[in-house]
Amino acid sequence: MSFTLKTMLGVAAIEAALLFLLVFSSNSALSSSLERELEKRAETTLRMLLATAQEPILTDDLATLEDLAKQALQIPDVLRVEIRSDDGVLARAEVADRDGVGQDAYSSFIDLNTAGEVRATIVMEFSTASAMSAREELQTQNLLIAASEMLLVALFSFLLGRYLTSNLKQLQQATAAIASGDLGVTVPARGSDELANVSRSFNRMSQELLRSHLERAGSEKRLASVLDGLRDGVCLIGKRGRVRYLNPRATQLLQLLTPEWRPEHVLSHIATWSLEAVRDAQEGRALIELDTEEQTLFFEASVFEIANDRASEAEQILTIRDVTAERSRDAYDRRQEQLAVVGQLAAGLAHDFNNILGVIIGVAELNLMNEDELDATLRTDFETIHEQAKRSSELIRQILDFSRGGEADAEVLDVGASLKDMVELLRRTIPSTVTLSCEVDGGDGALLAPFNETKFQQVIANLVINASAAMPEGGTIHVTARACEGYGLRPNSPTDEHEQWVVVTVADSGQGIPRKLLQRIFEPFFTTKEQSRGSGLGLAQVYGILQRQGGDIHVDSTVGKGTCFSLFLRPEEPIEIQSTTQQIAPDPSTTGAMILVVEDQEEMRVTVSAMLTRLGYRFELASSGEQAIELYVADPERYDAILTDAVMAGIDGFEVASRLRGRGCQLPIVMMSGYFERDRVAFSATEAGIDAFLQKPVGLNELEHALRVRRSRGQEDPDA
Repeated sequence: MSFTLKTMLGVAAIEAALLFLLVFSSNSALSSSLERELEKRAETTLRMLLATAQEPILTDDLATLEDLAKQALQIPDVLRVEIRSDDGVLARAEVADRDGVGQDAYSSFIDLNTAGEVRATIVMEFSTASAMSAREELQTQNLLIAASEMLLVALFSFLLGRYLTSNLKQLQQATAAIASGDLGVTVPARGSDELANVSRSFNRMSQELLRSHLERAGSEKRLASVLDGLRDGVCLIGKRGRVRYLNPRATQLLQLLTPEWRPEHVLSHIATWSLEAVRDAQEGRALIELDTEEQTLFFEASVFEIANDRASEAEQILTIRDVTAERSRDAYDRRQEQLAVVGQLAAGLAHDFNNILGVIIGVAELNLMNEDELDATLRTDFETIHEQAKRSSELIRQILDFSRGGEADAEVLDVGASLKDMVELLRRTIPSTVTLSCEVDGGDGALLAPFNETKFQQVIANLVINASAAMPEGGTIHVTARACEGYGLRPNSPTDEHEQWVVVTVADSGQGIPRKLLQRIFEPFFTTKEQSRGSGLGLAQVYGILQRQGGDIHVDSTVGKGTCFSLFLRPEEPIEIQSTTQQIAPDPSTTGAMILVVEDQEEMRVTVSAMLTRLGYRFELASSGEQAIELYVADPERYDAILTDAVMAGIDGFEVASRLRGRGCQLPIVMMSGYFERDRVAFSATEAGIDAFLQKPVGLNELEHALRVRRSRGQEDPDA
């Protein structure tokens, strides 16, 4: 039904029913209402008085009853109050001037029952003057009915307008509620007219807005959970620098970097960087350094704007990331690379130096053997040359230790027992002002590691002596050994990699090492000692030994408090040892044998030639691997042994040995080298085709012993 039809039917119905409604319903309804009202009033008043007078009635407190009766007269329209029992009137009160209030009265009573017996009756009379007045007023109203009918049309129009405006007002209030954030609010929609349809459309729109809001709120909640779990700090900055959101990590980092800032303040800078400077930094990232007592912390900050059509409401995202561990790993990797490069350089230099020292030592030894031809002064000079060359050779050996040359065979080392023995020995060598103690978990035999014992003791001695030197006025050195298992045991190691180590620590209470020097202490020739007191190779040698033996080393130090070196040794694992080396006792009959010498350094060829001549050998020289192969192929029966350098231009000593063995060569092959490393793989006695090794510089005794050693290949008894 349309709104227009409703209006027409409503006006007609009101016109027809108006007279009957006014005349009949008003009189009858009002009369009945007056009677009921009077009865209810009388009943209520009597019950109230009964509740108050019950106790005095039961206790025959007549004075109180008299007071209650008088107080009841204060109630409007009450004319008389009487409380009586079987014994007579207990209390009574009435209006003094009955004539002034009229003669018509309405009487009512109520009984007080106890144990089924009426103990007393309260009687009250009420004036009906007010009821009569109401009836008169009704008659007056009936006279006005006709005039009211004239106004009904206007009243209907008013009600109709009110109906319309009430619906519009509901829509207005609901719209305001939605605008204030109260999504999902609805308005009543009864019927099928135009206003009801508008209300239903509004309700659908409101519910859709609520659904979209809940979805967005859920997405924001999930995003907030993700942001709260980030290890990076995230900060949303609104216009004028007001912070609108901080995840917990951002709160921590801002408190650390900008402690004076508070959430209610404008955020204009982080540490010493303004937000504009951070935004304009190279690659969009600003590196922030923060020095603490323990270490230097590094953070990366970035600022970028969120796209917004309204420039006045532009927002920015500030991210802060702690990159201390990352930079520490990068620095550690760079140091490892640098040390590896330095090690390779040192190995190359060691090789060349050993060639030079080999010439010097060989010439010196050859001249010292000519006792009759040397005067005392010249002999002393050659002895000095020989001694200094040997000392230089020892220095080169230390360089080789750092560069992973001079590989020592690993053995199953009882770390605890070896450590105790070494500590006991060192106690007698360090100053008495230094206290050296040792603690081993599990006792002897509990901590085993595949590590060369001599090298291990060399490492411990180096660290303890260094620690002692750092405490000129005395102090303590505590050495410990324990087994460790878990994740991320070593600094800069992956936190998700399970590790097992035997950890040996050497901690002192000395002067400590400044933070800036810690990164260089393992570099060869770097030292903080006086020039006369150290070469700077001790810790480099320690580092090389640990790396070569499959271990690792880390140092912690605080200036003024002391230093702690941590050695990480691989725990014992089953090791299958295979060897193809067969050593046969020296054969004196080899004197005078023909030796094929392969050496690309001319000075070394001359020196080796002189040494072989002194030892009674004949020889033929080849200046390259290619020439050596040609000489052998031309006359294989000419030679009794081959002496070759390991590292040469073109074909090296390994390739020479491999090719000769491939051609069926059964001669003993002796390898010489200034350093025992090729492609980062150390030599060993299991190297195919090699009978003996000589580390340069080579002395006469070593050369003679190596050439008199025979392999069984080609030497077996034909009848065997």
